[in-house]
Amino acid sequence: MAERGHVAVLVFAAVLLAIVSAGLGGCGGAGSSDPVVRGHLEQANAHLRKASGYTRELVGFKQKWTALLNGQLTTEVLSQLRALLVDARKSEEAALGEGKRAYDALSSIKALNTNSTMKTYVDMKLKALSEQEKCLSAEIEAIDLRIKTVESMAPGAPLDQMSIVREQQIVKLDKESEAQAKRAVELNKKANAYYEKTKTGK
Repeated sequence: MAERGHVAVLVFAAVLLAIVSAGLGGCGGAGSSDPVVRGHLEQANAHLRKASGYTRELVGFKQKWTALLNGQLTTEVLSQLRALLVDARKSEEAALGEGKRAYDALSSIKALNTNSTMKTYVDMKLKALSEQEKCLSAEIEAIDLRIKTVESMAPGAPLDQMSIVREQQIVKLDKESEAQAKRAVELNKKANAYYEKTKTGK
């Protein structure tokens, strides 16, 4: 596949690693003295733990993908590549769903009568989660294009014009997704630093 110009497909492994590194971990403040706030934070943490578990399922993708590409691109290998992409999509979609549920749980805190420090922290965490959601959404869209490309390929056949167009779309989505994953990591670091500095929830 590499010799056919499928660079965008190969970039996928790097993007997946960026997504895994963007796993936001838990929210601080679960020890808040306000039981309602604490409940929402615990819900968010539960969803984020699940999301993190789903993204960790992507870690072995690069090795499997590389091993398949090192051999001859037979019909069987193309079928395995498609199956690998489908599995990765399932993991990303599940992580996206859990991230959205964590976002909803945190958003509920903003309507409560809690201190401004907690609300600022929640806002910062929500921005990080929003970037991660954008990242996963873009990559899921790119995976769908990859699956179509693999499905349209035949061993030894050149790329058709539609596949080349899809490749260009995938490259664009990959760049967006990787940039969003990096922003998610940085925003999360800032939220955690704010939490430590202000002793939010103490």
